[in-house]
Amino acid sequence: MFFGDEVRVPEPYGYVDLSHFFVNNPKFKMHSMIDRMWVKYQKEKIEISIGRQRVNWGINTIWNSNDLFNAYNFIDFDYIERPGSDVVRFQYTGDDLSSLDIVYKPSTIDNSSVIAALYRINTMGYDFQFLTANYYDDVALGGGWAGNIKNAGFKGEVTYFISKNSAQKNSTSLSTSIDYSFKNGFYVLGSHLYNSNGFSEPEKFSLQSVTQNVLSPKNLMPSKNTFLIQTSAFITPAINSSLTFLYGEGINFFFFSPNISYDINSSLDASLIGQFFYMENMENSSGIENVLKGIYLQFKYSF
Repeated sequence: MFFGDEVRVPEPYGYVDLSHFFVNNPKFKMHSMIDRMWVKYQKEKIEISIGRQRVNWGINTIWNSNDLFNAYNFIDFDYIERPGSDVVRFQYTGDDLSSLDIVYKPSTIDNSSVIAALYRINTMGYDFQFLTANYYDDVALGGGWAGNIKNAGFKGEVTYFISKNSAQKNSTSLSTSIDYSFKNGFYVLGSHLYNSNGFSEPEKFSLQSVTQNVLSPKNLMPSKNTFLIQTSAFITPAINSSLTFLYGEGINFFFFSPNISYDINSSLDASLIGQFFYMENMENSSGIENVLKGIYLQFKYSF
């Protein structure tokens, strides 16, 4: 259910339209959408599934350059599960934690179907993955890793998109992160995203590039280089607090988000979330200023 002056519901993104408006007025909408519906056949090490499902190829914590089917905006805190895709999927699980995943996403629009393969293997104490894909107007090649440097987690993904159109440039998406948990429960994460398609000048950037952009692994953030620091700690066993700070280099974009959550019981959680957006005012040269802010109260019931 949505209410307000800027109510906007995205268009159906699947091969089959599984959404429905119960109420569709300009300022008030009641909208429902089936986001998981598939059939699966499984025998020993082989699994075949057809329908709307989550294809999770991401291995990094914040930004997923390898997640070809379900890129998401981490600022959208209200959709943890991420959307599904209408695909035909073949999975083979081998020995020693290896696996092969082949996915076909059909489309009725020219150059909009996707076929991709991902191979995973565990070696030298690291999880590695390698992918190749016919991805819309590109050929995609990439890989990712997850392991540790001493007691700190170290993850990353990179995908190189080779354009089929000679007039278009090839592009690179690279995301890395390091995280560490202290003995007292304090947690810290640092992450970097390189987007070769990103902007490096403030005058080319608009806030809608972050809040309303339909993301893809080719364009996870609007800046060429984006840095993020996130910390969290338990105040009590039932109360957790976190703080996220993001900086878009070159475009002078800042995002600040404090969060406090409370476990009311084993099934019900409550969260108070703040989101504050800052960017450079190019019209009157007044420097960095707040352009958007929001405070949200969220209740989540799990069953």
